[in-house]
Amino acid sequence: MSGHRTMRMILLSLAALAAPASLVHATDFEITPLVGYRFGGKLHDASLDQDRDIQEHSSFGLALDLLKTPDTQWELTYSRQNTSIEPLSGAAAPGSVDLTVDYVQFGGTYFFSENGHEGADPYVVGGLGVTHFNPSGAGLDDRYEPSLNVGLGLRVPLTPRVLLRFEGRGYVTFVDTKGSIFCKSDAAGAACTIHARASGLWQIEALVGIAFRL
Repeated sequence: MSGHRTMRMILLSLAALAAPASLVHATDFEITPLVGYRFGGKLHDASLDQDRDIQEHSSFGLALDLLKTPDTQWELTYSRQNTSIEPLSGAAAPGSVDLTVDYVQFGGTYFFSENGHEGADPYVVGGLGVTHFNPSGAGLDDRYEPSLNVGLGLRVPLTPRVLLRFEGRGYVTFVDTKGSIFCKSDAAGAACTIHARASGLWQIEALVGIAFRL
């Protein structure tokens, strides 16, 4: 493909994004890259019978939305936080443990504004899915647990095909309190010393993204 043809296609695409709403065919699908900040979450260290916090840290993710009705969407979301478990002096594994926490959730959104989706559009969001805990370190096993999320958001149009999205979500992961959450698989390591504090591990996440209607 020639450079002139490529440039022409780019300009046409930009013009389509900036076209008035009356000239743009409404689409049913949105893709939203997200960045955020996540905090909360405690684990219980059995070696000293004390809590260890999951450190607050930035996060990033992606949301895929498919229109169901004028006021509702199906949604698939993925969010990742690269964080660590705080150190605990005197524990069998005393140092901080690098940890990746991933959420994959399927659910939907419901828009409750009364302005016919003109201007800022508030919504509620929720879903069910799975949490993946992936600690770094030799012999530490990762773990998958069921989870759910609920939240509130606001969608602000920039053009008919591009929107800003602001969102806050709460996650709860259901962890068996009788089972260890991380174990050392080698005999020399600290075997199964970090346990879930309770049946529900909570985290809160603030998110902002740019939604593209395709």
